[in-house]
Amino acid sequence: MAVVYAGSKGNVTFKSANGSENTLIDTHAYTIKGADDNYVYVINPHDTSQTIAVPIDVFKSFFEYVDECDL
Repeated sequence: MAVVYAGSKGNVTFKSANGSENTLIDTHAYTIKGADDNYVYVINPHDTSQTIAVPIDVFKSFFEYVDECDL
């Protein structure tokens, strides 16, 4: 399992893989579900019903920490 954390850079809004508008919240953690060549797929632990496709450039610029652990 991998978890990413966003510091206090401010929220960021972007278009997801399906064209929907999404906002990542600063000072918040997300779980990484997977990745491909264009997107990193994350889940907000406050709403696990939705997977958010984050473009790789947005992911790299927004998230400050990646933690990994074996379950």
